[in-house]
Amino acid sequence: MKTSNNWESALLDFEVTVQQIQQIEDSEPIFENLLFSGMAHVWIAKPNGGKTAIATFAAAKMANKGLDVFYFQLDASGPQLIDLKAHATQHGYTLLSTLRQGASDAAVRTALERAIVEGSDHGNTVFILDTLKKFVDVNSKRESPKFYALLRTFTQKGGTVLSLAHANKYKDADNNPVPDGVQDLVNDGDCAALLLGVHTPDTLTVKTTHDPSKGMKTRAKTVEATFEINKHTYEVKIIDGQAYQEQLTRDERELRDEPVIKTIKELLSRGEPVNQSTLLQNLKVCSVGQRRASSVLKNPDYVDYHWSREKGLHNAWLYTLIPVKTAQTSKPP
Repeated sequence: MKTSNNWESALLDFEVTVQQIQQIEDSEPIFENLLFSGMAHVWIAKPNGGKTAIATFAAAKMANKGLDVFYFQLDASGPQLIDLKAHATQHGYTLLSTLRQGASDAAVRTALERAIVEGSDHGNTVFILDTLKKFVDVNSKRESPKFYALLRTFTQKGGTVLSLAHANKYKDADNNPVPDGVQDLVNDGDCAALLLGVHTPDTLTVKTTHDPSKGMKTRAKTVEATFEINKHTYEVKIIDGQAYQEQLTRDERELRDEPVIKTIKELLSRGEPVNQSTLLQNLKVCSVGQRRASSVLKNPDYVDYHWSREKGLHNAWLYTLIPVKTAQTSKPP
């Protein structure tokens, strides 16, 4: 669209062009449907939120596809680098750090800038920056845009970059994590995702979200993923997010119902079958409402797990406690 009006020209600076759309369409997924070629990605999570574990898992997968993956690890201790180097060697990507005598974070950044500026075609190259704060002051409104512009130069030459960033200790009005630093972190990237984790003693389960209502964004055909990290071995695997959410919902419901479950089990503790009407009467005495008591008794997640039931005389339900030794801490899906 051509125009001679100055105000129209100003608006048309932001017109979506055919070339921009073509760039999005040409971008291919290179790790699941989370990382796309030729784009600037950022993953944001709390400390110990699984960023590095998932990023090294992604590095291995991308290197296996024949991509040249450079993992800039400036946020790990010497002992940690031993395991990370073994992983990089095993899976064929390059691990970069500051172990060489005289090396510094600033020197690594200089090398990064040189690689971006001097390289003419980065179509097969992936940079992973762990963590972003080691490369730029994310709180500087003057410095951070310059660095993000450098990364944009890299993607314009076909490169793909994944920056790992921290969430700060505060949350927004909707209780969502907030990225550490100025908003340019999200604004200047193509795809920004929160990594939301749930801890157990043995695992960390992490779900990605690019949801704009949480302050995130995506310019690609992103499909969210759920990862399970073994806290002892740091093994990462992709799991069925829907099945995990259903299990999480069951666990949350059981935690909510725990007082009623405990009361029912006490009423069944003699080991003899008790009919449903007697149980309901006793639960009422214990200040448990009839509707809630009936719902817990009949819940399929609890029947044949906490207690069994069978039809007795006159089709009345009889409930029997399942011995503790045969019960599990969580009913499998």
